Amino acid sequence: ENGIQIKAQNAFVTYDEGWFGGLNTIENEKSYHINMNEPGDFSITGTLANPEEHTITYTTGWNWLGYVEDVTLAINDALANLSASENNVFKSYTNFATYYDGYGWWGDLESLAPGQGYMMQASSTGSFKYPANAKASVVNGSNANANKYWKPVIGKFETNMNVMAVVERNGQELRSETVEVGAFAADGECRGSAKLLYVAPIDRYVAFLTVYGDDGDPIVFRLLDGEDVAEAAETMPFVSDGVVGSSHTPLTLHFGGTGVADEVETALRAYPNPSKGGFVVEGQGMERLEVYDMLGELLFVEEACSDTHTLNLNGFAEGMYHLRVLTQNGYRHLSVVVAR
Repeated sequence: ENGIQIKAQNAFVTYDEGWFGGLNTIENEKSYHINMNEPGDFSITGTLANPEEHTITYTTGWNWLGYVEDVTLAINDALANLSASENNVFKSYTNFATYYDGYGWWGDLESLAPGQGYMMQASSTGSFKYPANAKASVVNGSNANANKYWKPVIGKFETNMNVMAVVERNGQELRSETVEVGAFAADGECRGSAKLLYVAPIDRYVAFLTVYGDDGDPIVFRLLDGEDVAEAAETMPFVSDGVVGSSHTPLTLHFGGTGVADEVETALRAYPNPSKGGFVVEGQGMERLEVYDMLGELLFVEEACSDTHTLNLNGFAEGMYHLRVLTQNGYRHLSVVVAR
């Protein structure tokens, strides 16, 4: 009675003295989103599922997957039978991991737990089974989820966005698991936080940042380095189920000294954002504009920009693009989204 809606990937039901809609069955192999008007618990009756009897199938793109185990398993143990590919993403509502060929899954999603649903972004179709007769396993030694300073909103938004980022401060890439990165809305509400995590396959410290919001929400990033707080040059709009950065080419967030950027530095903006491809970029003293895809490949350069410059990305594939803008005060960064 405190449920509002139960949603599968392709169907849903709503509650009105009973559940009504196109979702007719609940399957072990799938996961679901539930919208509640107040917190609550519920139980599921039946017998424990045998993982050998439940094949998990997936297709290219995002898949909503169930977890057919009665014990918690480290992610690499739980997904040992999955033939993953480089840059596949596996996520919960609060954490995620990406796949490195030859190394396995890395990120702040360290284990899979009974009762939780997951999503996987796959680059091909396939199937797998969770391990049979598995014994519980845990990950030791990671600081990724410990004692974070910023507390993001949980449950306010249905979807999230995943950002893989490294941090540069005053031109030097930071290498410390005590450093924390936060994502914030324009009103200061915390939408995500992550500590840097050492990733052995690339020998870098990466923030696996899960960000919550509604499509188009402007997101800014802040750094907590010891007792210092600084604001990133980069901003970006929220994109539901978006993935920014990749396993070997994470986004670089650039931070200066203590404090948020000054008024001139925060003046850079692009609108409308998202757009079908036509953007107006405004910023004082713009001299050069570089456009990159989210893998870090330079796509093109525009010189002699005015303070109000029209950027044409018509014909570009749907997705997020990174702008690196040279101004009289140095480089500034922001992201734009091409939508269809």
